[in-house]
Amino acid sequence: MFGRLTSEAHVSRLVSAYHYEKDGTLQSLIHYLKYGGITALGVELGRRLGDCVQATLGGVLISGILPVPLHPTKRRERGYNQSEYICKGVQERTGLPVVEPLLMRRKYTKSQTELDIEQRRENVQDAFSVHKSFHRVIPDQTFLIVDDIITTGSTVDACAKVLIEHSAKQVFAASVALAN
Repeated sequence: MFGRLTSEAHVSRLVSAYHYEKDGTLQSLIHYLKYGGITALGVELGRRLGDCVQATLGGVLISGILPVPLHPTKRRERGYNQSEYICKGVQERTGLPVVEPLLMRRKYTKSQTELDIEQRRENVQDAFSVHKSFHRVIPDQTFLIVDDIITTGSTVDACAKVLIEHSAKQVFAASVALAN
């Protein structure tokens, strides 16, 4: 499944492997990935997402895959970033390099799950930045941002905005699941 977020979005195109349904099997799987430490599940879901990326964006020259970063505090609490494991699976299928830590989360944000669309945008506004050692790598490059679930697209759009501000040519987004 693929599509666009909104007309003012910084993401050119969105690719998702599955449709997300509340209380569905996929919700349970992603919960186990994020909070249960079953990181191998992230790699497998990433492989499936990688197949979708290959089918949808296979002709596009993508410079690198970027996991949506966690804030260092949240990463310490959880012990890992689930998006990095998803990226490993996407990389296996596409051969694209994972480029980290190009993006950093500089602002600790509350969970997006209970926020409406405007609150989500505000929550992630100015939350991301580019690691200073990567500033020269970004101009005229195309990137793929990877996340577990995209609901409104606020998070991936905030990441894409930072890349576009640093002269990225184009930014795509991919997620295991797309919620409505």
